[in-house]
Amino acid sequence: TKDAQTIEGEFKKVAVALKKEFVFIHTDIKDGWGKRLADYFAIEESSTPFIEFVNTVGELTRYKHTGELTQQAITKFIEDCKNGLIARYVKSEPIPTQNAGPVFKVVGLNFKQVVLENDQDVLVKFYAPWCGHCQKLEPIYKVVAEKLASNKKLKLCEIDATKNDIEGHQLEGFPTLKLFLGKDKANVITYSGDRSEQD
Repeated sequence: TKDAQTIEGEFKKVAVALKKEFVFIHTDIKDGWGKRLADYFAIEESSTPFIEFVNTVGELTRYKHTGELTQQAITKFIEDCKNGLIARYVKSEPIPTQNAGPVFKVVGLNFKQVVLENDQDVLVKFYAPWCGHCQKLEPIYKVVAEKLASNKKLKLCEIDATKNDIEGHQLEGFPTLKLFLGKDKANVITYSGDRSEQD
């Protein structure tokens, strides 16, 4: 469309002006590489056009542009991100209204409250819905949660890591199991054993 071409033109002007400082990517999200990128960042077609500033130095952080899609506005957004003036964008599903367990669903917006801001030991399964190993682990994890449900000092949770950002937790793959100890939430234990019920 004409609007899409105008926005692309404005974006390209910024890319040319700042190409020595930043990497710019413009892509369609319907297929190929663009679709994989959109899936990774959980970008829906209905939300396009969509501009994000992604900082890949250290922990990956994201900043969402909500202003006008003009060269001036996009340039200001990038400068504000660079200078720490924009709040980090946290991708999150809505907080569940019903969450009775035995496996408690956690999302980006309530991760701190459910996992970190209490004195319970919390085991969290970070998963991706498309992951075969995650699908295989799901019924085992539920059985373990049911067997341990009477232990009020321990909570078993899960989070879809493709739809929720978790600050400070880089994942090497899926599924990842992390134990957050009630007395020492800072020292997280990553489980590396077999994924059987007994383990």
